[in-house]
Amino acid sequence: MRLRQLFLFVCFFGFLSAQAQDSTITKEAESLLVVDTGHSSKKAVRLSAFLPGAGQVYNDKIWKAPIIYGGFVALGLSINFNHQKFKDFNVPLVNRLNGDSSDIYLDQYTNDNLRTLKNFYQRNRDLSIIGTVVLYALQIVDAYVDAELYDFDISDDLSMRVQPEINFSAHRQVFTPVYGLKLNFALN
Repeated sequence: MRLRQLFLFVCFFGFLSAQAQDSTITKEAESLLVVDTGHSSKKAVRLSAFLPGAGQVYNDKIWKAPIIYGGFVALGLSINFNHQKFKDFNVPLVNRLNGDSSDIYLDQYTNDNLRTLKNFYQRNRDLSIIGTVVLYALQIVDAYVDAELYDFDISDDLSMRVQPEINFSAHRQVFTPVYGLKLNFALN
């Protein structure tokens, strides 16, 4: 419906501007064609890129910001822990390979054990760094999508009803009840 109105509006003002010699009608028509809701997806993306979670706050989804910061804190702690463990096993391994066999793991681990542990913690550290980058990108995408759907309202058009359901299953002439939930979706 809106698309048809916009099309008729553009055609009408295009016809007027073609008929009139004055450029003021054209400028007025152009200013009326630009629909500005005051909420910008570009601004939400910029805010999220500059300060993670700021785009969500701009989109009035304040509850998402602590989740984002919690994710960054958890990933940061994981990076720190795995890097520390990586160093704990890498330094004795390098020292052993250089001929110094006086380390705290001499009686506990062989060179292969140290190499395996070093690789394990290095891999976990690298995956945590990748997870941080992915979280950063996802929160920017989330801010963009929320900004695009800021004025979208489906509360009147979509309804869902959940109700219990009992069905009877016949197996060898014996009816046994089967319990479950029934979901009904209605689009108005």
